[in-house]
Amino acid sequence: FDVWPFYFSRETGDPATSYHGLFPIAGTIKSRFGYDRLHWLVFPLYWRSERNALVTTSTPWPFIKRSSGGGAHGFAFWPLFGREEKSGAYLHQYWLWPLIYKQVDQLSAPQPSVKEGFLPFYTQERSATMKSENFIWPFFGYTNQLAPIPYHETRWLWPFLVQGRGPQHYVNRWGPFYTHSIFNFNRQHTKSSL
Repeated sequence: FDVWPFYFSRETGDPATSYHGLFPIAGTIKSRFGYDRLHWLVFPLYWRSERNALVTTSTPWPFIKRSSGGGAHGFAFWPLFGREEKSGAYLHQYWLWPLIYKQVDQLSAPQPSVKEGFLPFYTQERSATMKSENFIWPFFGYTNQLAPIPYHETRWLWPFLVQGRGPQHYVNRWGPFYTHSIFNFNRQHTKSSL
């Protein structure tokens, strides 16, 4: 029985799956909202979430956050800085959120995927098959993808001036006056002009 968003309950007869919670006073929710367990006490003073063996505790939420479990660990003092990492899997960090960030995933791969930026001046995303850069985000930039389907796109004053070329994707946009796009070359053809 729920009275959204203040009262949450589930009574199964089994303490492992039953729960009760009165938000924001105190409570626990199990196996809901994509988490294994959520627990709070005088929210936002204390908040704890559990998902896939990773336990994250915020005191107070969202400013001070600690996480550990499942081979991962991290700490954040939002919005000044934060860091979370799992050996061989990922390293995510930020400074002055959301202005400066770096996210490295697939650390065990020969070439990990990297997303980093110093907003609004510069962002970059790169992996073994793709590189994308933006200058004065999101207005100027390019994307060069090698696989699974090659594609190159250049952006000037996005979303108005965009040119993209690839075997399954073609874009000419001179907005708002003219746009011509072909996707997949399988009779999906769109063209518009003003």
